[in-house]
Amino acid sequence: MSIKQNKKRYTDLDIMPDTFRDLQKYRKEDEFYPKLAQSIAPEIYGHQDIKKALLLLLCGGVSRNLPDGVRVRGDMHICLMGDPGVAKSQLLKHIVKVAPR
Repeated sequence: MSIKQNKKRYTDLDIMPDTFRDLQKYRKEDEFYPKLAQSIAPEIYGHQDIKKALLLLLCGGVSRNLPDGVRVRGDMHICLMGDPGVAKSQLLKHIVKVAPR
């Protein structure tokens, strides 16, 4: 038997030079913030305000310092209200896939 770690820490992730160059290029565009928001669950049409709020939650928030000295992103809290079937749960499931704890 053996154990293999599948998940990586953010500090262990490698950003390819091409990807970093593309990010620097896109960052200078005027429509960078709306494009980032559109990239959250692109299969779900609309809901730009909700996607922008989720993007801000991913990028910001209060960090927590655990007793062993590890810093982690704090809990994200959002209240999504709306009619049934307007993709609230799908948006949140996509966020979990994008940035797991």
